[in-house]
Amino acid sequence: MSSTQTQAETRPINLALVGAPNCGKTATFNVLTGSKAKVANYSGVTVDKRSAILLGHA
Repeated sequence: MSSTQTQAETRPINLALVGAPNCGKTATFNVLTGSKAKVANYSGVTVDKRSAILLGHA
């Protein structure tokens, strides 16, 4: 394995959850990361940018 392949394997991946209001983006984020961001059944609850490490991929 070359050093280029090794470097690519350790580089972090950026992922964005994008979608319509109230479609489950925050719930998905919470499941994938183990976070507890607030969710509710109306638009505008989660308006902050969040970042975390995907569970099992530290």
